Amino acid sequence: MKTQIGQLIIIVCAITLAGCGLEVTTMCLEEGGITYEMPAQKQIKPSPPSLEILHGTDGTSKTNNFGFSFFGEKYTIKELDGNLTINGKDYGSVKKGDQVRIDKAGNVSVNGAPRPPK
Repeated sequence: MKTQIGQLIIIVCAITLAGCGLEVTTMCLEEGGITYEMPAQKQIKPSPPSLEILHGTDGTSKTNNFGFSFFGEKYTIKELDGNLTINGKDYGSVKKGDQVRIDKAGNVSVNGAPRPPK
């Protein structure tokens, strides 16, 4: 979590300096090789742990990778096992190297192609 917050602070500072004091309008995050670009916003809730152990009724256990989570003022973004959800809506699969963008109107695109929710 400290790494994500540190990355966010560095990105916001760099954007602010590049804009010569202009208001920050866009923020970018990178996690797991996937880049997320969205309207600037404040993180309002810490990210959950990256792993969870699930115990089945038959006594077996499985470790799930939570992937990436961001809880912002306007958008909640989660990527789990290659599946992207934004504000609880399923936007399909993403993989390392993909670029996810949310514009001001809330439209989502992956690698420049519009991606409506399922």
